[in-house]
Amino acid sequence: MRTCCVAVVCFVVLGSIAGAQVDGPASRLESASALTSLQGIDQPAWHLKLDVTVFDAKGKNPSEGAIEVWHRNSDERTVFTFADASSRTLKHDGKTFVSATGPTVPFEAEQILAQIVHPGPNRRTGVAQSQS
Repeated sequence: MRTCCVAVVCFVVLGSIAGAQVDGPASRLESASALTSLQGIDQPAWHLKLDVTVFDAKGKNPSEGAIEVWHRNSDERTVFTFADASSRTLKHDGKTFVSATGPTVPFEAEQILAQIVHPGPNRRTGVAQSQS
């Protein structure tokens, strides 16, 4: 009798776990990503400032800079500043305006911001979603 009860409990528990996995890991990641994203029409206005240091592929040549984002509804302003390089992006009424001065802002800076603002993998590429 005791063995029968254990088997029924295991069946019920395993059945509920298996039922929860029907969606699959990809859809669970997408759901978690959507819940933790700072982007979206329904998000309140926010401002984010990051002081970051990026390195080359060998972990050398540190480059210090700042990333700043202002977001309200579907409008957004993003500023990257690294030494002599700076880039500004303004998104307003479905249009995007970009200005830059000096050398190119490090690519890693955009990836850092993408992971902070919208953590988790992109469904299509498997990497963080980009701001652009």
